[in-house]
Order: sequence, then structure tokens, then C-alpha cells
Amino acid sequence: MSTNERIKKLRTHLKMTQTEFGNLISLTQNHLTGIESGKRNVTERTIKLICSIPWPPANSFVNEEWLLTGKGSMFLEKDPDQEFMEAIGSIDFHNNELIKKVIIDYMKLSDENKKRLAEYIIELAEIAKKELEK
Repeated sequence: MSTNERIKKLRTHLKMTQTEFGNLISLTQNHLTGIESGKRNVTERTIKLICSIPWPPANSFVNEEWLLTGKGSMFLEKDPDQEFMEAIGSIDFHNNELIKKVIIDYMKLSDENKKRLAEYIIELAEIAKKELEK
């Protein structure tokens, strides 16, 4: 599969029209059609633009190695700290008293109790997984 074909695969994976995708990377629909059909070459600028945009719905960046060679996954793995900050940033604290209380109460726990809570949550998750597998 060529880079041109992977661009089309990316666009269809994102469920975008050529016009929508092209607008985000400053290309016309006709130009993108040429790229996807292999009639136009993909420029380095286009590659860099595609890989610099946090694509919806998960705000993930395209893996440049995948785009150029097909190796690896389509999207880069998120850094756990970045993912955590995005999750915290998306919480509407003004309208969710429960989340505020849970975070405040968690921060008041001793390190030992934080460890116990984490172990308990993992245990609950394993029980839930087993229940779902039945």
C-alpha cells in the first residue's frame, strides 16, 4: 500500500469526506482526489500537516512512520500523562459534585490507603470482566 492509499485509508477511517479532510490540511477536494488516486505526489508539507493535527474523536496524532511506510499503528500512542491531563481537562467540575468529592477524598488518603484502593479497583475490574465473559 502506498502513502497515497494510506491517506485515503486514514480519511475513510475518520469518516470524513474529501472536502472535510482537505479543508483541515489546506488542500482542495480535487487535489486530494489526485493524491488518493495516485495521480499526484504527496508532499512533505502535506505529510507534516497530517501528522500535526490531533484527529477526532480521540485527538490522536497520525503516526508518520505508518503514513510513510505502513509500519506501526495508524495513530501514535498517547503519553499517559498527556492522556490524564486531557481527561482531567474534559471534566465539568461545575456540574459534577461526585467527581469533585472523589478527587478531594482520594487526595486526602495516605499512600498506603491509595495503594489499597488501587488494588480494590483492579480486583473489581477483574470480577466485572469475568462477569462479562459469561
